[in-house]
Amino acid sequence: MMYDLPVEDSPVLKSLQINGHLTFMPGADRHLKAYNLWVRAGKLNIGEEGSPFVNNAQITLYGDNSEDYWAFTKMIEAGNKNLVITGDVNMYGVSRDMRTRLLRTAYAGTD
Repeated sequence: MMYDLPVEDSPVLKSLQINGHLTFMPGADRHLKAYNLWVRAGKLNIGEEGSPFVNNAQITLYGDNSEDYWAFTKMIEAGNKNLVITGDVNMYGVSRDMRTRLLRTAYAGTD
């Protein structure tokens, strides 16, 4: 399936589960918006190795900790605002001429 919605027409999905193939259609910017996105037994493709996605591709996850939890099963709750990948995700974009370098050691839980 091709994701071909223009950015301004992209709805906010409550949940999207990909069991087949979802490919961002090239030629324009794309914005996928969802509370929960699960690439389950399928593939999410944004560009290809030999043909990178040259437009802007964005995925926005919605939700906060006051909203309902999303559950895989009765025993496994994943919370909300999820990107779960148990399938395949392939993202190929254009190269950037930018590098980032840490100026000091970064420790977990610090600013």
